[in-house]
Amino acid sequence: MKKLVVGLIALAILAGVGLLVAGQLGDNAFRLAESERDACYASQGYFLGTGQTIPDGVRNQCTQSILDYENGVAMRLVYGALAGLVAAGLFLLIAWFLMFRRREPQGAPPPAV
Repeated sequence: MKKLVVGLIALAILAGVGLLVAGQLGDNAFRLAESERDACYASQGYFLGTGQTIPDGVRNQCTQSILDYENGVAMRLVYGALAGLVAAGLFLLIAWFLMFRRREPQGAPPPAV
């Protein structure tokens, strides 16, 4: 029963840490891609939300950072999974030392001679 509980806790740690890291990496990458896109448009003399018509060449050049962000989803999930594996592995290692290394006393002590 102890092993099942420890295993479930390790799975929860794996999923929680993995999703948290992947989410943080995604948020940071999206903010960076937006900043690069906006800076590119500004350097070309265009500003989003003003109703200006942006030529296709400028649009293709400036939206490359957003496309790179969308293509990097799989790697961000891999990094999150690796972080979750490390956290769950550390938990299992500590649990193994604390719980599974203890030996239960086996019967009565040997007779004294």
